[in-house]
Amino acid sequence: MSSITTVINDHFEVTEDRNEVTDHIADFIRKGVKNGDAEALVMFLAPAVANWISTCYANHTRKIRVAAAERVDGFGGPTTYPILEQVATDDTTVILSTGSGTFVPTGQTEEVKIPGLLDRAVLSKTYKIVGYGYISIGAMTIAQHQDMVDWFKKQVDGNQKHVDDHTEWIRMVTTSGASCLNDLV
Repeated sequence: MSSITTVINDHFEVTEDRNEVTDHIADFIRKGVKNGDAEALVMFLAPAVANWISTCYANHTRKIRVAAAERVDGFGGPTTYPILEQVATDDTTVILSTGSGTFVPTGQTEEVKIPGLLDRAVLSKTYKIVGYGYISIGAMTIAQHQDMVDWFKKQVDGNQKHVDDHTEWIRMVTTSGASCLNDLV
């Protein structure tokens, strides 16, 4: 029997419709369950499967869009963005006191350093941020982006410890001549 992730990846070769892929997985689970209440299992797994499909689809399309953006200007989002300035809608004190106003282009542009970052599909991806709820990348403030940076750095730090541990375990097994760590204790 194939894994759910294999079936998802295989079905993305057939269609890009996320609902079709989700329905296919539900049918796959129903057919694969021989004992117990298959429908309960489907109901339990469907949210996780739908989330996994969205993540796979977003990653898949982003890779395609990034590759295309590197070769074709404009595909995968713009390759430059305008430098903006804020102008008051009524008078200058509005900006200073409330931050409200209208943003207008200065005529200057800046290059997008990582192709595909301004693609609409990328900007529509949502994250759940404590204190804010679900918010799309495109709607995040600087503070919310910083919260994401901090969260991802914690993930990197946690994963680095695992990398360091496994690297040391490889060294220990290699230098000892054992076949695994259990041979050493």
